[in-house]
Amino acid sequence: MMMKKISILLLITMMVLVGCTVADSEFSRDLLIANQTIEQEESQVVAEPTTTERRKVTLATGDWAPYVGENIPGQGFSSEIIIAAFNEVDVDVELEFFPWARAFELVESGEMFGTYPWSFTEERKATFAFSVPVATSAENLYYMAGNPAVPEDFTGFSPISDLRFGGVDTFSHVDIMEAEGVTVDIASNEVDALNKLMNDRIDLMPGNPLVFQDLIKEHYPDQINAFDFLRTPILSTDMGIIVSKNYPDQEELLQLFAQGMARLRAKGEYDNILIRNGFEFLIVEDDGEMMGQVTDYGHLGKLVIATGEWAPYVGEGLDDQGFTTEIITKAFDKVGVDVEIKFFPWTKAMEEVKAHNAAGTYPWSMTDERKETFLFTSPLTVSETKLMYMTDNTSIPGDYDDLADLNNLKFGGAEEYSYLVEFESRNMDVDLSTSETDAIKKLYNGRFDLLPTTPLVAIEFINSEWPGEVSKFKFMKKPLQSLDMGMLVDKAYPNADEVVEAFNVGINLLRESGEYNDILTKHGFDFLIAD
Repeated sequence: MMMKKISILLLITMMVLVGCTVADSEFSRDLLIANQTIEQEESQVVAEPTTTERRKVTLATGDWAPYVGENIPGQGFSSEIIIAAFNEVDVDVELEFFPWARAFELVESGEMFGTYPWSFTEERKATFAFSVPVATSAENLYYMAGNPAVPEDFTGFSPISDLRFGGVDTFSHVDIMEAEGVTVDIASNEVDALNKLMNDRIDLMPGNPLVFQDLIKEHYPDQINAFDFLRTPILSTDMGIIVSKNYPDQEELLQLFAQGMARLRAKGEYDNILIRNGFEFLIVEDDGEMMGQVTDYGHLGKLVIATGEWAPYVGEGLDDQGFTTEIITKAFDKVGVDVEIKFFPWTKAMEEVKAHNAAGTYPWSMTDERKETFLFTSPLTVSETKLMYMTDNTSIPGDYDDLADLNNLKFGGAEEYSYLVEFESRNMDVDLSTSETDAIKKLYNGRFDLLPTTPLVAIEFINSEWPGEVSKFKFMKKPLQSLDMGMLVDKAYPNADEVVEAFNVGINLLRESGEYNDILTKHGFDFLIAD
């Protein structure tokens, strides 16, 4: 049995869409809440969304304390974050530990799903897909205290190009230094590199202070003060999971992970994990940005986003063009991207994205068919669809266990809606309309018995079209479907991966700063805020 607050939260349904003017949003919201309460009191068997079978992924990783380690608490804070994020979307995680080069090879060959934590470089981009960021890493140049050749701080590689540099095989700092024309003495791991530093075989070695602090304590406990580092880092980068592009369903799994990370941050559990591990200083700062996190995607230029009329969630004449539009624009603004929202009929909006006249379209759910063509962002919200009918229709049963129980009834629907996939798989005869408003009108005029719809959207339209007649409509208790709703981006769109990544980073920052909840409150949907 779901808690009332969860049931209320899941009232938002954004299938494929159509809008209306807002006639009485306060009345609509109160009616929905009251209706939900009455339904729950009537029965203890209110249908819950179908439990899906849990999936499983195997990740290859290595020892890089305190981020990850086989024998440290929680196997490292980045491991805790990744496992918790996948758990949010019903995916189990198995970790296997290897030397880093071997972990890299296993993923590159497609034998394992992914490896973490790695930064995303241009060289890796050809072979790997990259998850949303899990943590950040800054690397500074370490040296032996007292080395007179080392300057006071790092100002670039040119002034120190004559010094001897060390690096670790497969680490991104090797690519960075070689691109600067620096010759690098490459070691197989960080301990070997530190040994070279100790034995005067190299002068400088890039390292993450959090990691090197642990390594030096473990391997050189009596010489901790013999090491020092230049205070200006040579790089600061996001760290996440890298996944072979050849791994089956990798795009879907990465999208699920992005959704899980968004939920983890929204609940505050991401911050809790950092606090438990003693890294509260990595929590979002006052400006809403994580230390070191890449948050500037301005190079993407101005993006056109296609949408349509679907009050109260999106509409050209609504305040801020609807709360989902405000979320979209502010999420992109967080990462330095300007957007232009253009309104079309929904079928045309989809065509604009396929033709690459628009970078994306929202709000849509992800279906198996759409997975072939589109990438899916982190969700804007969770949606629920119910079957609506006319109160005076005596042929409607109290509820149903399966659609087969309703075979004797006539169904209506709207083109492009995701529920049509289920109807088609059952060879159901559906009276299709070009828009949801037309479908509601057909239901009102007795053309069919049942119409899948979003309760809040339907009631807004009914109040506008037939004021005072909302009591003539009713919803069956059992949800037809519960879905995440987000933005679709065509896979072939230029920099499609970065567009999705930019939005995902932006909405995470929006949630962390509290602005996401502020938007819901501003538009009168504070009852949708999750505890």
